Amino acid sequence: MRHLALAAGDGSPEDEPRALVCSSYHYLLLYTDRLAAVNQVSGKVVSEVAWGPGSHAPGIVGQPLGLLQDASSGSMQLWSADALHEVAISNEDKDMWRIYLEHQDYANALKLAAGSAQRDIVYQSMGADAAAAGDFKAAGAHYGRIVGGKPPFEELALLLVEAGDPAALQIFLNTKLQVLGPNDKAQSTMVAAWLTELLLDSINRDLLAAAGQHTPAYNTHVAQLRSFLSEYAGVLNWATTTALLEGYGRLEELEGFAAAKGDQEALLEYLMRNKDGATRALGVLRKPSVGPQLVYKF
Repeated sequence: MRHLALAAGDGSPEDEPRALVCSSYHYLLLYTDRLAAVNQVSGKVVSEVAWGPGSHAPGIVGQPLGLLQDASSGSMQLWSADALHEVAISNEDKDMWRIYLEHQDYANALKLAAGSAQRDIVYQSMGADAAAAGDFKAAGAHYGRIVGGKPPFEELALLLVEAGDPAALQIFLNTKLQVLGPNDKAQSTMVAAWLTELLLDSINRDLLAAAGQHTPAYNTHVAQLRSFLSEYAGVLNWATTTALLEGYGRLEELEGFAAAKGDQEALLEYLMRNKDGATRALGVLRKPSVGPQLVYKF
């Protein structure tokens, strides 16, 4: 429950609110001489309508006595002994995303943010808070959702590299790859290549830590690599990816990548150019998925 401290009056009985109703984001307080709108989140008075001597409130007939609110429609009325006035609130949610942001209510800030630029500001604040708390994995997830380039991709990546948490960098890159659009093919290819290398590094670390044994962690990372190569075969660059897989000795994954690409011929040409590749090429040629044209060619 949020505590709201109201300091609009001087504490005298004459300055106590006579009625209160709630709109979506504000409290409407009726005083003897004015109607005040108070933001429910910030507690600040954002608008006032005054009446009485010296005021210029148009259309108010008689001394206002109370406020009414329709339970079904939410419409509000101010009533006096002589008339019933409708209370209309326009653009009530204007800048509410920023107010929620200032109070670290990120879920509501994202809900009310209008467009990617405002959402980027929220994600940046979420990432900064997580990083300040030492939770770089959460920071990577938030920073990865920034699409407008502010802060730049390179700056955010460097921050996570310097944090010394490879998993946080991997989360950042994976999230970034998911949010990049079809017009960001060059960056998608670069991010996918970096992710491939991180996955290969994870496998290598597992082998080194277990003296070459296939531990559960190793099996998990191999499965992640194979799934990634299959899912993003259309994004990954053939030459870069095959060079990485060969460099780490992952020829089975290389074959799987070629199958996902639907390019067995490129795989066979690659194997035939490399030392000891002929034996693996023969294994590929024996697969039912390889057509007779490739068999005759190689």
